[in-house]
Amino acid sequence: MPSPVVTPKLVACVATTQTATIWLGSRVGEKLAVKIAKHGHPAGAHIEHEARILSQLEGIDGIPQLVWLGEFHGKTAFAYHWIDGLNLRLWTQKQNIRETDWEKFQKVLMACHQENIVHGDIKAGNCLLCRDGSAHFIDFGKSSLSSKERLMHDWACLTKLKSEFGNVRQEA
Repeated sequence: MPSPVVTPKLVACVATTQTATIWLGSRVGEKLAVKIAKHGHPAGAHIEHEARILSQLEGIDGIPQLVWLGEFHGKTAFAYHWIDGLNLRLWTQKQNIRETDWEKFQKVLMACHQENIVHGDIKAGNCLLCRDGSAHFIDFGKSSLSSKERLMHDWACLTKLKSEFGNVRQEA
């Protein structure tokens, strides 16, 4: 797991959840996403869990690559390389989702499952598409080791998203 060698600089808060705030950060010229546990919330263990999962999935295309784990003002935090993409809701406001995009999400999900990791929270906000054509899953806070039921749930959630955002454009 990455060590807290150089603490990222926080640039702007981009999102907040029940357990954490997510920041655009920077470190030695690279853009990072920095997730910090909320104060007064037992989210430190939640953040550490997510960092462990990302570490287990290191090297898989479509999974955030963990680069730092440490603390900000006594709160557990981690950082990964910034993913310059849009979640599915924002993406579909600008363009359709292609069949090949869904296939990319399926490939990433299969790679996670081959490592015995279930995402556990597949929804539009946790699926990113990038201009370069890549597909990514983020927010592994609810992830777990796989079981048949949880594996099926991941696939059912992805299938539901595909039907919800079913305005699929075929490749030429």
